[in-house]
Amino acid sequence: MGSPALIRGLVVRTSGMFQVLGGQAAVSLANFLSILALGVWSGQEELGAYALGISCFLLGVSLADTLVATPYTYFSSRAERDGRDLEAVATLASLALAVAGALALSAACAFEVPGLSRLWPALPFAYVLFLMREWMRRCLVANGAVRRLLAVDCAGALLQLAGIVALGIMDQLTARSAMMVVGLASMAVLLPAVPQLSGNRLSVARRQGAAVLAGFFEYGRWLFLGGICHVGSVQLYPWLALIAGGERLAGLYAACAALVNLLGPLFVGLTNYFRPRFMAAWHAGDARSFVRYVALRSCVFVAPAISVMVLAVFTGGDVLARLYGAEFRDAGEALAWMSGGMCAVAAGAAIQLGLLAMRAPVTNLYYHGVSLVLLVAAAVWLRERLDLLILGQLYGAINVIGLSVLGMNFVLRIRRS
Repeated sequence: MGSPALIRGLVVRTSGMFQVLGGQAAVSLANFLSILALGVWSGQEELGAYALGISCFLLGVSLADTLVATPYTYFSSRAERDGRDLEAVATLASLALAVAGALALSAACAFEVPGLSRLWPALPFAYVLFLMREWMRRCLVANGAVRRLLAVDCAGALLQLAGIVALGIMDQLTARSAMMVVGLASMAVLLPAVPQLSGNRLSVARRQGAAVLAGFFEYGRWLFLGGICHVGSVQLYPWLALIAGGERLAGLYAACAALVNLLGPLFVGLTNYFRPRFMAAWHAGDARSFVRYVALRSCVFVAPAISVMVLAVFTGGDVLARLYGAEFRDAGEALAWMSGGMCAVAAGAAIQLGLLAMRAPVTNLYYHGVSLVLLVAAAVWLRERLDLLILGQLYGAINVIGLSVLGMNFVLRIRRS
């Protein structure tokens, strides 16, 4: 009699997590297939330009996450203000950040920054809509609306894939047209949420905005700096590839990164799901029980990363050749190094969540700051010899060093608590 009840209880406790992960898997698959389609139908240079544009998207998402989404999650869990007021303020702040980023990207296109100028006007258009879609997704997780999140993710993924495939069939698929599809797919899933922003709620948000945003900034300022370092330490790689070998080498790097980053959206989904739960676990228990909590959840992150690394080490070149074409086979060794680096990223994800729950966001700056400084120093030192293999080796080694820094910070914070 106990077993069915135990199974039902387990299903109830984990259904939310699997819905979050299911939606993130749909987004991950759509992004991967979009990159694959560009590599196969449009070539390495178009793929490289698209990857550089996506790196700008990820910079914006990181900044919005550190300045708005994570502080919003933290303060909404404390119930000191009306959650709807917090949500309205956070929505306006996210929109302001998205518009500011779009203006910066428009200026970059106007000044013909390599890799970006060919993406005008799709890049700034898609940037705003993509960032607002990401904010909506984080908001749904924080509010526990995981069923709606799953619907939003699946709808957005299907629309994006349909647009990419249609362009490919018509022989119109380019980095710019693919970027436009991303923007239109994001807009389609955002439109149903617009009526929920009532004028009364926005009026309250404007009155309380200064106080709420001051709290957000106080909590998130170190995360903001850490976010800049994080994006720099990850998204600098395709730009280094561009410098070393043009858009073609950037495309080769993007092909490897797309495979490694298949796990990235999984980690994002797990992070979004576990973030409020880690915060609740820290407030509910003692330091020893919290260490156990973090250790057990870290296995959920690390296990899939190790599986991908094993496959990349033994079959990386063959996988690249079968997916993208024979000209991508030589990137297999770089892919193996990058998959090792992703294992270190996976191991650090739960530790980062633990430190955020302990209200130690400054450690995020230490972690990503060390990674960025090491990458810049290595790039300057090796500037005459940079190639795809060296970039892959740097990715693997620097992430392992960053994990060590993160682990030491966690141990020190636990001992002080």
